[in-house]
Amino acid sequence: MIKKLTIFLLLIAGIFTNSCIDEVVIEVPGFEPQLVVDGWYGNSIEDTYIRIYYSAEYQSGVVTPQYRQANVNLLYIQDQNGRRINFIPVPNSISFLPENYFDPEPGLSYQLVFQLTNGNSYRSDFEMMPPKVEIEEITESAFEALEVINTPGVSLSQIRTFASINAQISDPGVGEFGYMFSTSGISEDFTFSESDNCSCTCYSFISNIFDKLNLLSNREFQSRSFQHSLGDIPLTSLGRFYVNTRVRTVSKNNLEYLLKIDEQQKNTGSIFDVSPFRIKGNVRNVAENQNSVVLGNFFVFQQSGLEKLVFRTEIRAASLDLNHVFDLPPLVNSSCIEIYPDATPIPPIPFR
Repeated sequence: MIKKLTIFLLLIAGIFTNSCIDEVVIEVPGFEPQLVVDGWYGNSIEDTYIRIYYSAEYQSGVVTPQYRQANVNLLYIQDQNGRRINFIPVPNSISFLPENYFDPEPGLSYQLVFQLTNGNSYRSDFEMMPPKVEIEEITESAFEALEVINTPGVSLSQIRTFASINAQISDPGVGEFGYMFSTSGISEDFTFSESDNCSCTCYSFISNIFDKLNLLSNREFQSRSFQHSLGDIPLTSLGRFYVNTRVRTVSKNNLEYLLKIDEQQKNTGSIFDVSPFRIKGNVRNVAENQNSVVLGNFFVFQQSGLEKLVFRTEIRAASLDLNHVFDLPPLVNSSCIEIYPDATPIPPIPFR
């Protein structure tokens, strides 16, 4: 039996050893840069800009690719009555800033128009300027959630408490448009030391407490007051937390485009997903048909903001029915920077 098995294995090995291996050459098409437009016009001149450039080939590990600015000889935004804002290039940049500026009017439509030095002309669809909406109040509510805590060699699941940071808004009820929220923060983080001269309190800057695009249609909230989540902060620390939120109202078409981008960022991996470079924006080549695609979009917006210093101790005291836990401050030699290298021990203005 063993002899027969040995002969069988030798025959199989011989087949694989003498098999032919065909070399398959896969042709990868060359990368062709595409024109990209990223334009924003609204009631904040600091946030009004146009970027026109060519896409760059993806390179692993490169966080900020070197984009090439498009050569433009004419660039402006016009309203439906023909009034224009001209834009001029920023040297050594892909950006263009307004040469003149006037405040947008809600209900009026605006269009981006530009021409490249090669003679190609482009224009966006007309987008209706949405109304400006103020955030009335920032509120907090505590809740429990299961969190996985990773320690060396082991992962533990523990119920912990968080505070949901919410914006209270009243929709003006003047038609359908979208809300785009952006909320940054500063966390007061404690450490302790046996040294008498320790800088033991750090302030960590958080660019966005919401882990993705925070978008909302007003379709279900027209003429109503509603509350919307801006993100969550942990309640396992007693340090204060500074919240700085901005809300931009955008046109209905702008919102639909942003929702497609948001869907791409979730990276579902479905074979039915639209490729990012095939998401149609609202900018077209004038000489070509309406199916021509220019990457990016032209946005119109109205912006407002609100800030608040949140006291985690007060939130915990108002929710004693929850299973609050407390993380002990870490031990340092002389400075909290040893634990929080990207933070600062100098109190920012909201904490002074």
